[in-house]
Amino acid sequence: MKNQEFDAASGFPAPQDDNILDAKVWRWYSAAVAAGRVTCYWNERAWVVNLNGREIAEDVSFRHALKSAEVMARALSALRRG
Repeated sequence: MKNQEFDAASGFPAPQDDNILDAKVWRWYSAAVAAGRVTCYWNERAWVVNLNGREIAEDVSFRHALKSAEVMARALSALRRG
């Protein structure tokens, strides 16, 4: 039986498809960087992700900040379409 892994930030079980999610996030990030739409920086306490000049995510983990930013970008895009 495989040992269950837990997310350090939330304490909840880590998703089994984490690598698939990471690939999706990294593709989004790469496209946004190439288009000059995203910037990231460390502000002495957390990673901050800006999209089109607007702060959309912040986390002590760069990986988690990017995941949050990708989710927020999809939500903002859906609101604009809706």
